[in-house]
Amino acid sequence: MCECASEIVKYAKETLNMKRIFAYVICEHTKSISLLLRLGFEKLATLPNDTENKGKYVDRYKFELDFAK
Repeated sequence: MCECASEIVKYAKETLNMKRIFAYVICEHTKSISLLLRLGFEKLATLPNDTENKGKYVDRYKFELDFAK
């Protein structure tokens, strides 16, 4: 999965000339969080009760990958 995600990040930077990418992930999704960190994303914020998942509101993290850094 990391290889595929890495190619998507590369495409966003090199082909689409994006300056940054934001990602939002439910705090309990530890594998997704680990993937974002391996790709170089930085956690910006915790968003309490931000989204509904399986009938209840849960917290999410906001991540950013800033290509200018």
